[in-house]
Amino acid sequence: MTLQNVLAIAGSIALLIGLFGGGVKAKEIEVPKLSVWPRILSSLIGAVLIGIAIKLPNPPQSTEPPTLTLIPATELVSAQPPTIASAPTPFTPDYLPTDAPTNPPTNIPSPTIEPGPEIIPFGSTDDPGIMNGVLSWQQGNSAINAYETSAQSNTVTLITDGHTEQWAALDTQPLIAYPIEGNFETQVKVVFSPSRGHEFAALGVRSAQDHLTWLRLGIGGIPEQLVGLDIDEQGLSGKVKTSPYPDNTVYFKIERRGSVFDFYYGPDDVNWIPLQRGYVAVMPGTMEIFLTVGSWGDGGASAQFYDFKLLRK
Repeated sequence: MTLQNVLAIAGSIALLIGLFGGGVKAKEIEVPKLSVWPRILSSLIGAVLIGIAIKLPNPPQSTEPPTLTLIPATELVSAQPPTIASAPTPFTPDYLPTDAPTNPPTNIPSPTIEPGPEIIPFGSTDDPGIMNGVLSWQQGNSAINAYETSAQSNTVTLITDGHTEQWAALDTQPLIAYPIEGNFETQVKVVFSPSRGHEFAALGVRSAQDHLTWLRLGIGGIPEQLVGLDIDEQGLSGKVKTSPYPDNTVYFKIERRGSVFDFYYGPDDVNWIPLQRGYVAVMPGTMEIFLTVGSWGDGGASAQFYDFKLLRK
């Protein structure tokens, strides 16, 4: 209730009391009978209050918006059909703060992705029965020496006659070679079951210009089967290190860092066993990685080579 209404009501009551002289009772409110002078005073007061109420300005209209009545969420769900939410549209501001950098930082390191070794197929893509053109074939001293490729398992089988040797000044065994320069890591899986002494299957590296300079990591031997590292330097051969290995399946790996070579073997291509690390050998820039099998005795032999891999470093 406004002040204007209060004054008007109070003035009206006082004026009525002055005119009628009181003597009115309404429930708990009782106005006693007044004499002449109190009635005159009450009439004056009532008139003044009514005059003040008339002269007061009207109260300003409220400019507040109408009150919003919130509807419970449960009523909204029941009243409206379900809608499928769509992905929000990304917001792109059309301004930048004054202190925002105009160029992105350039010192954030990029994640390093380690390269993996590539598999060198043994067979040609046009004819899997023919050797891959990046490989070279050395038949050796016998027409029996041969190879057989299988594209399905990426395998090559090397077959050798008897009296095929790679030792000292002899280089008469069948051999597959791959040219390579610089640092590298190479590996291969070998399956070989020697039946007599002086038989071997190997992964090696040799000079492309001098085939009597090589490093060879192989398996062989009867009755004790061994993996071993042999060397030949311009026709002068020797053994560096051997280790017993009774299984017929072995993985070989050779790493080159300049003139330093590391040689590993193992039952798989994860759990490598170092046979010889840090072996120093002077080799020319152009080398060849080779796979070979040989038999120094009267009978022949064969070995299977799987997944020939190469990683250039």
